[in-house]
Amino acid sequence: VEGIRCVRHVAALVLVVACVGCERFSETASLPSGVTAKPSGPALVNERWRIVKMAMAHDIFTIEVEVVVASNALAVARELVEPLQSQYAEILVYVYADGEGAGGHVPLKRINWTIADGFSELEY
Repeated sequence: VEGIRCVRHVAALVLVVACVGCERFSETASLPSGVTAKPSGPALVNERWRIVKMAMAHDIFTIEVEVVVASNALAVARELVEPLQSQYAEILVYVYADGEGAGGHVPLKRINWTIADGFSELEY
């Protein structure tokens, strides 16, 4: 039962991320390097952040994300947390600088959301 719940929540988050990061390009718009246009649908890109890792245990959901602009960390966390708030008692978002989400780097900050206290930030 716990595994099914985890799969359902991860699938919901992936859908939210895909919808948030989904952008339709016109034929005349230039695409970022490495992204190719598919005639069958829009390109899925997000130039502001990239999810590195997600985990769930009991009523806590953890997201590790790299952000391009550190000052956008709280806005990105709110964007990721909002669709999950009704399903978890606590959501932790560990924010890394672009390219530092792997390899043992220290996160820039941890953004915590709880039902009781809302959002709080801890800078490292």
